[in-house]
Amino acid sequence: MPTASSADRPTGRPRVRFLAHGAERSGPPIVLLRLLRAWRASDPGFDTEVVLARPGGLRPDYEQLSEVRTARLDLRSPDRRLGRVAGRLAGPTAEQAVLRSLSLRRIGNQPADLLLLNGATADGVRLLRMVPEAPTALIGHELSTGWMGNLDREDRRLLLSRIRAVLAVSGAVRDYVVDHHGVDPEMVTVVPPPVDPPDSIPDRSSIDDRCVVLGGGVADWRKAPELFVVTAYHCRRLAPEIDWQFRWFGGGTGDDPARWPLEFEVARLGLSDVVTFSGPLTDPAREFANADILLSTAKEDAAPLVTAEAAGWGLPIVAFDSGGVTELIAEGSCGTVVEYPDVVGLAQAIVDLARQPDRRRALGGSGARQVRTTRSSSAVASAVAYWIRGVLDS
Repeated sequence: MPTASSADRPTGRPRVRFLAHGAERSGPPIVLLRLLRAWRASDPGFDTEVVLARPGGLRPDYEQLSEVRTARLDLRSPDRRLGRVAGRLAGPTAEQAVLRSLSLRRIGNQPADLLLLNGATADGVRLLRMVPEAPTALIGHELSTGWMGNLDREDRRLLLSRIRAVLAVSGAVRDYVVDHHGVDPEMVTVVPPPVDPPDSIPDRSSIDDRCVVLGGGVADWRKAPELFVVTAYHCRRLAPEIDWQFRWFGGGTGDDPARWPLEFEVARLGLSDVVTFSGPLTDPAREFANADILLSTAKEDAAPLVTAEAAGWGLPIVAFDSGGVTELIAEGSCGTVVEYPDVVGLAQAIVDLARQPDRRRALGGSGARQVRTTRSSSAVASAVAYWIRGVLDS
């Protein structure tokens, strides 16, 4: 039941405080932004506040939609520098005390009716330790690489002891937290991430020898951009008559540590005229509009947002059996799932689609209809708001 006093809630409505690790242009922060936008258009019945562990490019967008506070837990923050000075003078305990004090000054000490972590992340758990206690729930965006790679044992223990409900972005996440962390299945509700599909999908009726294969995401081990490069190699080997273009957005350029290894692999395989990495994009609409196929090489992915967005744009999906993407493809009849790590199988599925434009359009149309029906931001935000109200009343 609501716990914050009416004096702290001028509207008299429940206050839901989202604890977020950051505001970069990646899946969970984009999901939160789309929820806030949809709730601006259709009142969810509660007030929102966003507490960020560190700043990011989406913060100005959040500020147009909700109250936003930033703790500045990022390594280069002024708070961190002051903490390190205190640590040198008085030891690590003093460093942590200074950092906590400065963070609390930034985010305040206001009560909330519900704390909602936007992901099982180390910085999210750090925020959970700082803010006043309240009923707590989790939007679960992560599988094993998130829970086991980003959280230590104590973080996992604390998080699992505090949450009273989980909103899983896929059935794969539900099964993972139940099977591997002992979460009560009755505590878990599955709602997929929100998508903003275009009003109409592009006309891809022209037939030529060119095939544009799109990929996207941060260039890390989990997303496996190196397998995107290897798949391009096999596609050209299997179908040299096709003018292949493989384009990856979201990582692999600039100061990204993955840049040099990927450039090395592209050059080594003689694919400089085939594979490009474009880095982060504010709006990837043009990429979706000009592509023919979406390829997901992820080794593990809870519910890759890029695949649902691509389906909304009418692109058929080819992916490994790596998590929530298999549910999207099954529900929307919009692509092909290949057993990991069969890269040649991925390439063959792409070649088959490249040679069958009518099948590409049929799969793409089916996926676009499914996304508009069940995964649009308005539909998902309504379902999430209903879930939140249920948690508040429990």
